[in-house]
Amino acid sequence: MAKFRICVLCAVLVVPVLLLACAPAAKAEAPVTVNCEQFSKQANIVRDVNTVTGNKIVVTLCSNPTTGFQWAEKAQIGNPQVLEQKSYNFIAPTNTGMVGAPGNCVWTFEAMQPGISVINLEYSRPWEGGEKAVQTFKLNVTVK
Repeated sequence: MAKFRICVLCAVLVVPVLLLACAPAAKAEAPVTVNCEQFSKQANIVRDVNTVTGNKIVVTLCSNPTTGFQWAEKAQIGNPQVLEQKSYNFIAPTNTGMVGAPGNCVWTFEAMQPGISVINLEYSRPWEGGEKAVQTFKLNVTVK
């Protein structure tokens, strides 16, 4: 009888742990941020990120459209089967008290399947004859 109770107790303790191990993992975000100070020191920045299928990659880059420069809303994606751009937003500065203060551009990408891809972004003056790629951002992405 004691062996039976021990077996039942073990089953009650082990089964929930096994079920949790089989549950799907929550989708996570991989944040990548570059601020204005970093861009002032280096105009061409390269970063690497590893993630898994289904996760989001959120890229936030300093931007100041009052200078006439802006980041391209649509990123250049090396392998669109691996990564897909889901959104783009400009977030204006708040409570700075300064006219012309920089804000942030935010892109969200989803890892679609395992593989390797690159995200390229350029900071340019978009009009004809405007300066192109005065700052660049490259993100090497590995999806497992």
